Amino acid sequence: MEHASTKNNADGRGKEKKGRLDACQIVLEWSICWFLLQNQIKEQEKRIKRRYIFRNSDIEDEKRKKEGNRWFRTEHKSEDPGGSVGSPLRHVHRSWKFPS
Repeated sequence: MEHASTKNNADGRGKEKKGRLDACQIVLEWSICWFLLQNQIKEQEKRIKRRYIFRNSDIEDEKRKKEGNRWFRTEHKSEDPGGSVGSPLRHVHRSWKFPS
C-alpha cells in the first residue's frame, strides 16, 4: 500500500510535490553558490589588502634607505606547490635584517 504523499493521483498532487522538491533543490543550489561566491570575495579582499600593505611598506623601505637608516627588509621568494592550476602562487617572505 502506497503512502498518500507519494501516490501520483489523477488530480496531479504528486506532480505538485515534485515541483516543490525541484524549487527546494534550486534554492539549495543557489544558496551554496552564494556561499562559495562570498568566500571567494573575502579571499580576494584579503589578497588585495596584503598587496596594499606590502606596497606601502616598500615605499617606507625606500625612504629609510634614502635617510641612511641601515635597517631595512629583505625578501626571499619561493613558489607554493599548492598554488592554483596553471600558475603557482608566489609567496614573498620578508624579514628585518641588519646588512653587513
